[in-house]
Amino acid sequence: MASICACILGYILLIANISPEASFAGCFIVAAGLYTAAGTPFSWGPVNNPRYGKRAIASGIQLTIGNASGVAAPFLFSKDDSPRFVPGYAGKLHEQNCFQDDLF
Repeated sequence: MASICACILGYILLIANISPEASFAGCFIVAAGLYTAAGTPFSWGPVNNPRYGKRAIASGIQLTIGNASGVAAPFLFSKDDSPRFVPGYAGKLHEQNCFQDDLF
């Protein structure tokens, strides 16, 4: 929960764009939150599948869905929105809120 809140705080700092220093701090806060939150889903999926065949398929599906975010990234972070990238940061903030709602 703390890592998700850290990501949300970082994205809020990035969207607010108060100063370059605040945006730089927001970038590091998002990275710290994502780094600590990434291990939970990667361990939760395979552990809940009892047999090695199901575990392998579940891991593959999980990585495929996770890598599918690369399809949306060019559309969220377009060159027209630079240097603030408000639609991209707002989309990622929305994903964090949805993940937090699903988690609790």
